[in-house]
This record gives sequence, C-alpha cells and structure tokens, in this order.
Amino acid sequence: LKVVEEVEYQSAFYFKYSPRPHTTAIEQYLPEDHCPPEVLQERFARLHDLQRSINCKRNGKYVGSVQSVLLE
Repeated sequence: LKVVEEVEYQSAFYFKYSPRPHTTAIEQYLPEDHCPPEVLQERFARLHDLQRSINCKRNGKYVGSVQSVLLE
C-alpha cells in the first residue's frame, strides 16, 4: 500500500491469490502459510480503495477542461 500510495500508479491489475490443484505452488506452501479469507478480502479492499482514490485524484484534474483525443 505504501508503494502504491507513493508511486500513484495510473492503473493496476490485482487479484487475490488462490492455489490451483496440481501445481508446484500448492505443493510448496503449507496451509498455515495462507492468510484467512477475511484478511485477504480486507487487504484487497484497502488496495482497491486506495487505487480508486488515486484515480479520482488524477482524473479530477481534467474535470471541466477540454482535451485533444486521437480516434482511429
């Protein structure tokens, strides 16, 4: 979150990790290494909210202005 806040990415693609059967990853991590689903959801929501606020701040600079665009 600190990095996202400092860098202020214009956009981000993020997802919750979920182990897939018959993969190396599922065999290497023990169940106790996994976060509870509630923790994952809370972290995901915090990241989503932060990215949304960054987008609103960046896009808000253009409200009421006229911009040139290129259409192909």
